[in-house]
Amino acid sequence: MRHAAGSSASSHLKLNFSLSTFLTIGPVLSLPPWLLLCLSRSHFENLERSESSIKPFNVVSKTRYPTSPRRIDATPISQPRGTDSLPEHEDKVFRSQVISTVSDSDEPAAYSAFTTSSGYRLSVTHPSTMLSEEFYSCICGPPIAANTAVSKDIGIYAHTLSPSYTVKSTLKRSATPAHCLAISDSHVFAAQHEKSQVHVYSRSRGIQETVVTFPERIRSLALIDDVLALGTSEGRLILWETCTGRQLVTPPCHVQAVSCLAVTPYHILTGSEDSNIHVWTISRLLELDASVESEPDRTLANHRAAITSLAVSGSVNPETNICVSSSKDKTCIIWNYQTGDVLRTLLFSTAPLCVSMDPCGRAVFVSSEDRALYLVELFGEKPLIGPNSTESSSTVVQVNSPIGVADEDAGSALCLAPNHDGTTILSGHAKGKILQWQLAENGHPTELTDLNASVTNLVFPPLLKTPRPTKAVAVVKPTQTERQFTFTSQLNTSLEQETRFGKMLNGFGLPDDALEAAILSFQESHAQQCATDEEAQQETEELWDIINEQRALHKLAMQPYHEAKSSHT
Repeated sequence: MRHAAGSSASSHLKLNFSLSTFLTIGPVLSLPPWLLLCLSRSHFENLERSESSIKPFNVVSKTRYPTSPRRIDATPISQPRGTDSLPEHEDKVFRSQVISTVSDSDEPAAYSAFTTSSGYRLSVTHPSTMLSEEFYSCICGPPIAANTAVSKDIGIYAHTLSPSYTVKSTLKRSATPAHCLAISDSHVFAAQHEKSQVHVYSRSRGIQETVVTFPERIRSLALIDDVLALGTSEGRLILWETCTGRQLVTPPCHVQAVSCLAVTPYHILTGSEDSNIHVWTISRLLELDASVESEPDRTLANHRAAITSLAVSGSVNPETNICVSSSKDKTCIIWNYQTGDVLRTLLFSTAPLCVSMDPCGRAVFVSSEDRALYLVELFGEKPLIGPNSTESSSTVVQVNSPIGVADEDAGSALCLAPNHDGTTILSGHAKGKILQWQLAENGHPTELTDLNASVTNLVFPPLLKTPRPTKAVAVVKPTQTERQFTFTSQLNTSLEQETRFGKMLNGFGLPDDALEAAILSFQESHAQQCATDEEAQQETEELWDIINEQRALHKLAMQPYHEAKSSHT
């Protein structure tokens, strides 16, 4: 092995060994295997099959490469002070565990991990099982520049953010304004600009499946399972059950257009240009009784200008149901939407355009007209809300320090979307750019792409599909007329209750309930026998009383006869 003299810090040492060579030369050179793992991507690229029939694999550190059939990570959990490599006494453990994990099985384990005695976390991951982070974006408006590289017919983009950024697919014939995009496991719903139509796209086929027309222009929409909630320009709220076609329309709840929606599994929040926010209960809105009037549970009315955006936490605890609203009055208000209480008011130098919450509900992201992006921690060193907050909820917090400002050629951010772990936030801008902000670096954002039109929506679909009791075969267009539906169901178990004899067969020994019933039956039979004996004795005594009375009457009746007979004799 030859070393290059005067190599810089950016150069790396490329090693190509067979597994047997690696196990032999490692201790000789006093190079721990963990250090060899982190040297370069090229370690063991062509690992030869040894006598133990171990299949080739690549060893990398923290970075996934497409050529790797498996990934092995070594992460120090509690590394001893002054050390930067795996201790020598762990070499043997490391080698044996890796060899046993990366075996020559035809179907390798998707994921296996173990921790060495020195606190190093070692894991082997199969790349096919690694999750990729995807997001959707949509544009609205005319092209900004005469760019022939961007198709004018494309309106919705599907992107892959990690492990590497790329545009996965596109959907055509759509112009979607802000707050008008929703993603389900199978479909994409996009309301059209200044129209009463919603375009429905199939995610699996990548085509437009249908166009749904509503009685009023759509200004916002959100998805709750199989129910699509739509806010109209006339201030109404429309609920459409996409799997049945059932449609419910509320009376005009706002005096102006419903500009934004926020949903939880149990509530819908509607924000309007009339500066009010209504809180609705989904179960009441979906009542089958047509006579039930649809009214909001409460109204949040502390803003003095149009509502621009809404964000809600995923908590179901009534004490932590946090909602954040932004308004053109240059404020953001943090609410407990279950009680209607104002928890804190945030004041900005310019009007906030979009607001989003950290996935854990511990921070608020705000984009403003001056192209700034703000991060407001709710539970930091000085908590703004909660029992540990030392200030009154009526105290207004002036927010002056953004985490960054976008370049002038990007324009203001019209939409925000934090990724699933909350370490990255994406912003879509009025001049067509999508920027990526790394919160750990707290520096200038990087440009992901330029879509050459105003980016109005950014949505991360769920990372994993949640189990659901029903599965919609197709999207059914809405109707307000009563319809008859045929539901086909397959039961996993029988509806008949299990018999007592069947329970005894499936149990071990005599069941407790059977023994208890037998003992009770003996006690009841004895009690019944005692009661029967007492009743029989009482009846016998009553009969003897009757017999004695009859005997006395008979004797009294026969007495004159005996007296007459005795007188004749």
